[in-house]
Amino acid sequence: MSYNNDVMMCLVNAIRSLEPLEVNLETLNENISVFERIAEALEEQNELKKIELGIESKTNIQRRR
Repeated sequence: MSYNNDVMMCLVNAIRSLEPLEVNLETLNENISVFERIAEALEEQNELKKIELGIESKTNIQRRR
């Protein structure tokens, strides 16, 4: 084999060894998207809970009077 063939064979093997990492990266990116959506939903829930608690505390203050 010539030097060029050896180099090309090494490059092909290196690229093949990266394929599982590519799959792992794709899975990680999908998981990141899911976690971002969960975080957004939690933020919305927190805001709604703050509003709810604010309304409840105002109602409790008015009842005490």
